[in-house]
Amino acid sequence: AFYKSKLSPVSKYLTGERGSALTFDVLEYAIQSAHSLGLELHAWVNPFRWSPSSTIKWNTTIDNDIYSKGWILETEKGKIFNPGIAEARQYIVDVCKEIVGNYDIDGLVFDDYFYTSPTPEDATAGDYQLYRRSGTSMTIAQWRRNNINTFISQVYRMIQNTKPYVMFGVSPAGVAKGGAMSAGIRPYNETNASDWQYVKIYSDPIAWLKAKSIDYVSPQLYWDTDHKTNPFGPLVKWWSYAAN
Repeated sequence: AFYKSKLSPVSKYLTGERGSALTFDVLEYAIQSAHSLGLELHAWVNPFRWSPSSTIKWNTTIDNDIYSKGWILETEKGKIFNPGIAEARQYIVDVCKEIVGNYDIDGLVFDDYFYTSPTPEDATAGDYQLYRRSGTSMTIAQWRRNNINTFISQVYRMIQNTKPYVMFGVSPAGVAKGGAMSAGIRPYNETNASDWQYVKIYSDPIAWLKAKSIDYVSPQLYWDTDHKTNPFGPLVKWWSYAAN
């Protein structure tokens, strides 16, 4: 956390030591500075990331408590809060509620870090048995996307019940052709951009827009205007068309 929290340990990138005492509230300062300039401040949250490496082990009281609950899903790309566990999802909702409730933010926006890429879809996956025990008729990919869709709806409802004027958005990278096709949307220009959102990290921004469980989408489009597969201009137009 880069703010005062009872639920999340302070980031080592802020104080030098994870979980140490926070002597200066960076978020409060940023909010006051932004508002003094007539700017909105939307707090950026990386919702499911626990550790960027499968070998890192944290040692704060909060970390140890969470890890002992069995909420962490491990892959070769790192460790995340397991979106298939209802209690883990609720914990992140509570973290977001702490931010929304304690700070005068204008919006809350998620990075597109949901499941790691790749996460196996066979019996080697850390959540495979959880998927089997769910008794669902969905494929594991559909089940994972449903977990994320459920979580997004939970956060939206929490914000509406806490401070309904606070906007809620997500910043997906690239495009989401799979979600658009699933929703029956045929954007005017089918790009050649890869759709790792829908297929690899089980993120379906089109479903959230359709369900009105987010207020806005702000795509992360990092590529040059003349990029061969992901040109900036056409991707912006793709999102505008799909969102409308």
